[in-house]
Amino acid sequence: MKASGGGLIAHTNSLAGFLGVPMQGPYSAAKAACRLLLDTSRAELRRYDIRFTSVYPGFIATERTAGDGIPAPFEKSAQACAAHIVRAMQREARDALFPWQTKWMTRVLQWLPKPWAAQLMLKLAPADY
Repeated sequence: MKASGGGLIAHTNSLAGFLGVPMQGPYSAAKAACRLLLDTSRAELRRYDIRFTSVYPGFIATERTAGDGIPAPFEKSAQACAAHIVRAMQREARDALFPWQTKWMTRVLQWLPKPWAAQLMLKLAPADY
């Protein structure tokens, strides 16, 4: 990409990378690490006009997640997710969080004091957690 004068790299992440999600601690940690790596890459590769779009979907209906027992509020189809990703790439959005319901739920939980956010997150976890 350096030799060709730049380009766009799109990375699919997860809203779980912004919060410690019950029953998904290692997953959340890995996604947070990816978020920081992309932020660093933006700074390091900007001079080469290498740009990044980070996509942060909420819950997406897939074969892997079907019946996993984890609540999936505002779950979207894989097709709807793909459409969001394409739009984000066309706009070259720095960060694209979706759907809007889980985007704002994530933002609110980040703003709240940590004990309050933790209590709300636990309410989302299955009863047998």
